[in-house]
Amino acid sequence: MQKIFLAYANARDEQRLPTLHSEEEQVYRVLARREAERHFSLHRDTYATIPRIAEYLCLYQDQIIIFHYSGHADTDVLLLADEAANAAGIAGLLARCPQLKLVVLNGCSTGEQVNQLLQAGLPAVIATSAPVGDHAAAQFAITFYQSLAERQASLKEAFEDAIAAAQVHTEQPLLEKVERAGRPAAHNNSSAGSWGLYYRDEHILSWKLPLATQLAAGEYTPNQRLIEQLTEALAPYDADIRRMKDQEELGVERSLGEKKKAILRCLPHPISQQLRKLMSKEKGLEDHVFYDKPGSDRLWQIGHTYATMVELLAFILLADLWRGVEQRQQASTGQSLELKGELSNLQEFLVRPAGGENPYDYISLIRNLRLLIEENGFSFFMEEFKGISRIFNEETPFAAACRFLEVLRRRKKGSYEQEEAVQLCVMAEDKLAVVFSELGFLAAYSLLSVRDIYVLKFRYPVDVMFNHRVIRLDQEFFELEEVPEVLNAFMDTSSVLLQRKQGGEFSYLSLSPFVIDESAFDRKAELAKLLFFERYEKSSDMQRYRHVYKPTDAPVMISSDQKHFKPLRVQFEAFSRSLFHQNLKNL
Repeated sequence: MQKIFLAYANARDEQRLPTLHSEEEQVYRVLARREAERHFSLHRDTYATIPRIAEYLCLYQDQIIIFHYSGHADTDVLLLADEAANAAGIAGLLARCPQLKLVVLNGCSTGEQVNQLLQAGLPAVIATSAPVGDHAAAQFAITFYQSLAERQASLKEAFEDAIAAAQVHTEQPLLEKVERAGRPAAHNNSSAGSWGLYYRDEHILSWKLPLATQLAAGEYTPNQRLIEQLTEALAPYDADIRRMKDQEELGVERSLGEKKKAILRCLPHPISQQLRKLMSKEKGLEDHVFYDKPGSDRLWQIGHTYATMVELLAFILLADLWRGVEQRQQASTGQSLELKGELSNLQEFLVRPAGGENPYDYISLIRNLRLLIEENGFSFFMEEFKGISRIFNEETPFAAACRFLEVLRRRKKGSYEQEEAVQLCVMAEDKLAVVFSELGFLAAYSLLSVRDIYVLKFRYPVDVMFNHRVIRLDQEFFELEEVPEVLNAFMDTSSVLLQRKQGGEFSYLSLSPFVIDESAFDRKAELAKLLFFERYEKSSDMQRYRHVYKPTDAPVMISSDQKHFKPLRVQFEAFSRSLFHQNLKNL
């Protein structure tokens, strides 16, 4: 199995560098997840010495793909735990490793060692041309391996990510360099290290960490692991799935097909619709594309399923925040409320300029909204979110899964080679299962679209009733239908509402104007055409929405002079004044 060799020159006494130890632990934790999936193995030497490095380079010379050194160094030596190791001697040992792709020398002024490493036949070297700060060096290494391991980034992409992360820890510019076998910049007295990526042949810049061992035909069954994990995650929140799980524990086998149908029925429709595409074997899906076979199309659909889930969660929290502000203002007899916390991230989301085609970072928005809600003492409509909100910030398998899936949603459909896409599908399905394992509480909620409300007031009986024309957004295997809903209280007209399925008093959270049903405003639109808000474009004074079920369709642009959509503009203006104390166009 291919191997990554991590060598650290830690001291065993009080001279031990805290940042070096922290770097080692975090790099190891990042790579260990991929090691557990048998994509490669790790050799970790905390107190690297010359004899041990020589021994292990000999033992693993046919397997090593990366040799990483972190610790003190100089122009022609690596300062190991026992003594200084001559760079030429290390280069000779590394040259015997036929699979070695990369040498990382994450120490001060290691640039002078590059030429002899490249001349020894090594494909690529990362080194520095000046002294580097401890915190910057640690962040460089951590981010570099996060990008390689979790984002499946190329060598060049991971290097650029690491430079950007290290720059946060120094005021002086880090002059990154990517060049072919050229002589690196000489040692200088700058306090900021200048990292460089040096290579022999340009193709190495696109190299990525290996994925799982090639699969034998039929070894990977798409959706099998996902369905099993979803059954486990959703059982606490859905009676049908819980009953099915209990029966299995008693020895009654339930088919994957039965589990699939129960899963799709219990989740909010935007999410279940994306899962249906992943799981369906029926013909007739849009563009006649099938997603149940490993490959580039399935990989894209996994990314879009994840994207739909986190976007919906972000809009729920956004509606939560506005609800909290409104309730606080009502309690204070209409006085304006100054929110605690940072609003710039939210403002940036609302009024992003036209032309930015990269998907927005909804995880960052979720973190920001969670903080705003908690700092201002507002409640979560989804009470379960409060218990798991920490996982969006902490270094957890959930956070790692999100980083991986964020990469998928940013790639264009069909942008992966088939062989790579098949391997990534295995990982992506596992990562999606990890995300669902934490967000399974979504099964306790459903969405409905309110089209119209009629007042029912008779002389006898005297109670007022409200007849709602609604579309319950539950997964149906034919089509959604409009149904009457007669209640003693009225909900919001022309709105998409979030409701808890069982228990508690009658309550709902309106997701308008962030999630809308175009059919509730435009009678010519198809039944339940859900749209997600993307951004407000100042230049055109228009709100831009994206079709939830057909994301590749052209966006829906809504202007202030479209009369049937006017309530949306009024709501956005009210939202802007409540949170920012100014009109939308002035943000």
